Amino acid sequence: MSERLLILGFKRPVRRGLEARGLEVAFHAELPETHLDRALVPPTDSSMDFRAWQNLDRPWPDYRPVDRALYDQVRAASFETFIRCVQRRFWCEALASNWIDFEQLFAKAYAHAESLLLGRGVTAVVSANFAHEGYNNVVYAMAHVLGLPYRIFVQSPFGPRSFILTRNEDYGDLAQLPVAQDGPPRVDIAPPERPPFYMDSVHSDRKIRKKLVSGAVRTHARALGNLVSPPGLYDEWQTLKRLRERRDAARNRYFFQRMKDEAITETERLIDGPFVYFPAHLQPELTTDVLGGVYADQVRAVEELRAWMPDDVRLVVKENPKQMGVMRGRLLLDRLFRIPGVDVAARSVPSFTLTEKAIGVATVTGTAGWEALRFGKPALAMGLAFWRDFPGAWKWGDRPDWESFAGTRVDPVALQGAVDRLYDSTHDLVTDEYYKVLHPDFDDVQNNERIVDAIMAAFAA
Repeated sequence: MSERLLILGFKRPVRRGLEARGLEVAFHAELPETHLDRALVPPTDSSMDFRAWQNLDRPWPDYRPVDRALYDQVRAASFETFIRCVQRRFWCEALASNWIDFEQLFAKAYAHAESLLLGRGVTAVVSANFAHEGYNNVVYAMAHVLGLPYRIFVQSPFGPRSFILTRNEDYGDLAQLPVAQDGPPRVDIAPPERPPFYMDSVHSDRKIRKKLVSGAVRTHARALGNLVSPPGLYDEWQTLKRLRERRDAARNRYFFQRMKDEAITETERLIDGPFVYFPAHLQPELTTDVLGGVYADQVRAVEELRAWMPDDVRLVVKENPKQMGVMRGRLLLDRLFRIPGVDVAARSVPSFTLTEKAIGVATVTGTAGWEALRFGKPALAMGLAFWRDFPGAWKWGDRPDWESFAGTRVDPVALQGAVDRLYDSTHDLVTDEYYKVLHPDFDDVQNNERIVDAIMAAFAA
């Protein structure tokens, strides 16, 4: 194996394992030993902490003349996603405040990506997740434009197993997979009894009130501190940080008050009559920003669904229980609440009840679609959802007619076969640190060895 590899994510033992087996690593943007580590991994000539690597508030690389054709191709493939992903970062606020700033920020990301891929002679790339930090979106686009082999390791919803993909579009694409192997069912497709584990941290109303109060106290405390230490003594970052805290606290107060005033709390009222359920995604998140395409703008999804549905069928939209005021400003809420035939459910309304009573579920890429199929309901995917090719699922890009969607009956035997087929394409390893909690006997050393084996096999094929 003669590849010169760029590794995005994964821990240091993975790189060492690859090097011990003769693989040359051009550069490694590495993850800390645990997601709780705050200290950055010390940089070397060929490695850097992933968190520092994706931060573009660092010097430009040495100048090289721009290949304008390559630049334009990479920009066309990644600019919109790049903006979505960097804008959530605090360092971005210190660098970009208008459209021309974002053009310069993209040019800087491009220059770093070119210096990394071409300057270091990279011949292949492996990533521990979908690109969703901004800079790595540019690296992803450039690598594909250049024709470099690229492998994406993505945690699956099927326990300690992961997908290995070539492109984002491969996610959930059953057409490229062989039929399921014989054997017992690999995945339980019975209706779920509780939400996924990552929803365990959903804030109660009491916690939300506490968060709003603490945010207000912190904001006022900083303002009082300025009387003692004038803002002029602080650098630009500290000033921007205080402004951001005040802005976010105000947005949270507005968002929760608006939802309290206008969202419907009575479950019986929501389920009285035919409706389609649209559970909104938490934002910002890669599930919409990267995998959702144009439907990262979820109100656009609501508008298109409402125009597609019959007038006598309502669309029930429920906000993600973990959502705060960021990305839920006045303009978005005004646009949402003005759409006829749309009911906005309060966060207290049970999601499973809406799923069970709905004609079907529409979502950008959410697991709510997978849950709907398990309840025997049709599901509509507007983006790259892992379940979008399962029996009973519909892809919005195919523009299904309403009658076909509403009349869908999910065949549990066919669903089981498709789920097992997708499961058989996964690999016995964990790529998302947070999924370790599901496996009390998890062995980090053994998992790293499996990742090394999988990377070697992926590029040997």
